[in-house]
Amino acid sequence: ADRDISSRAALNLGWRKATEATDHILAKLPNSNIEACAYLDALGLMGDPKAIPVLREYAERKLLSRRRSAVEALWNLGDIEGLQ
Repeated sequence: ADRDISSRAALNLGWRKATEATDHILAKLPNSNIEACAYLDALGLMGDPKAIPVLREYAERKLLSRRRSAVEALWNLGDIEGLQ
């Protein structure tokens, strides 16, 4: 239940473009499991370029769901270099 709440809260912040939450979500990301995709999606929605290095790292991972979320986030941020 806490993971669901955390995921929904992150996505809500993303939709609101609440870039002040970027650091908080970046800090939670390494210890996340199920909610990782929601965090990555939220970072892409927020539009804060500060998240690009972490998103690039996740875009290279083997787990398809996280890789997809990270690539979509990079696309939302306009990071053409990171998409290559």
